[in-house]
Amino acid sequence: METPVIYKHRVAVGLGVESFLGVPFLSLDAHAAMQLEESKCFGSGQDSYTNSTFDSSNAARGIAIQGGLAAAGCTANDHSKATVSSFHVGGALTWAF
Repeated sequence: METPVIYKHRVAVGLGVESFLGVPFLSLDAHAAMQLEESKCFGSGQDSYTNSTFDSSNAARGIAIQGGLAAAGCTANDHSKATVSSFHVGGALTWAF
């Protein structure tokens, strides 16, 4: 089963400067990005899963335990919920020769 992408929405901004500090062969690049918070529920597609080719002794084979995550905005068959958000910055100082 493939896991769907959680981090669909992000905002990024970048800046590039040639001849950084007046040096003709030096350039500076910088960027900042923010991933918007996103939540995803997992497991409702596995409620009919009954066998594992990896380990047949699994006690809970893809089944949500005790009502799943219905109280957390998911369905009663979901066994996991992921909430993701992030922020990062980066930069590069490059020279040509």
